[in-house]
Amino acid sequence: ETPLNTLGNSHIIQDGSLDQTLQFAYPTVQLAYITLQKAGGSVLTNSNAIVTQLLSILSSSWTGTATGQQMTLTGDLAIEAGGALNLPGGQLTMSSWDPAQIRVLGTLNVNSFNLANNTATAVLGLSGNCNLATVPVINVNTGVLDLGAYTLQSGPTLNVGADGKLLLGPGSRLEMAAGASLNLLAYSEFYALGSASNPATLTSPGGYYAFNPSNYSMVGAQYCVFEKMNSSGINLPVRVSVDPLYSFNYCVFQNGAAGGTLFRKFSTQALVVTGAVFPANTWGSSYNVYHSNTSGSITFVDASGAFAGSAFENDPYNRVHWTSSGPVDPPQNLSVTIVAGQAQLGWSASAGASTYRIYRSADPYSSNWGSPVGSTASTSWTDGSAPAGTRWFYRVTAE
Repeated sequence: ETPLNTLGNSHIIQDGSLDQTLQFAYPTVQLAYITLQKAGGSVLTNSNAIVTQLLSILSSSWTGTATGQQMTLTGDLAIEAGGALNLPGGQLTMSSWDPAQIRVLGTLNVNSFNLANNTATAVLGLSGNCNLATVPVINVNTGVLDLGAYTLQSGPTLNVGADGKLLLGPGSRLEMAAGASLNLLAYSEFYALGSASNPATLTSPGGYYAFNPSNYSMVGAQYCVFEKMNSSGINLPVRVSVDPLYSFNYCVFQNGAAGGTLFRKFSTQALVVTGAVFPANTWGSSYNVYHSNTSGSITFVDASGAFAGSAFENDPYNRVHWTSSGPVDPPQNLSVTIVAGQAQLGWSASAGASTYRIYRSADPYSSNWGSPVGSTASTSWTDGSAPAGTRWFYRVTAE
């Protein structure tokens, strides 16, 4: 039951073109460096393995001969395009005190991939694109998984645990499998921090995914493209915290599920989102934003795009606001035409305005016109609710 410990700087190099078998009398073997550079065949092993420095599979495969074998890496992993790591039904765990790197251009065949660093601040960084699409479960339990500027292809389930953090940097892409779930468990962190010239992207090339932050998780984003979410969109439950420094500023929300919502908020937090972009709704979403709580709010400042604005929101409690950081000129050339007993209003567009709010009063000199009777992103609106028999006056403001 005692692992076989080799020398600290041991280096096993497997080459040749035929199958090679590493048969150990111990349940676990510990090595420092392993390099596979075979022209053909595989390396077959019967033991669990701990690799303390580097597992480099340039070509061929490292294959476990028993179901459920485990490998633990406390250093780096590189599987090149011609390489494979096969542990059928098994687990690959990355666990380190120090920064480590991973690159998977070839094949990783395990039942689960686990990041379980020794501290919550230890970083596992991508040193190249990483294809984990065939891995059923990815667990970021402890430590930071930092995509840097690379692409991570995820399988059906990606979990970020209480001491875990998932970080997308400028130019990075997190590609979820069709129907996959990105689950942020309580006290986990998710940050997507792109730049103006090089945004991060969260997407699903083959379908739609679920973005599922749990209560007490932390979310932050800026300059990120969010797309291919399922009908719930970017979904923020009641007790999710959004980092006020990275409150989805300059993020793009697009290509959601037909009939769904791009951004859904149940939380009681008051968010201010600057520079959000909602492009033209060519995919058939029902709403850009849905706020379902009587508490909390979202204020979009300088939002843009044909699908931005109050005309496309679902805001039953008037908790969503659309404003401009600069002065917006009041609408000009307001006209009112009575057609079939309804007042049809029209006006000239105000530069920089994303929302127009309509007020109605029987006294044009009143200092209190009350709450708006309607709002729209267009330059026309029809009042079908004005009581008959009263002379009404209208006021339109721009935001």
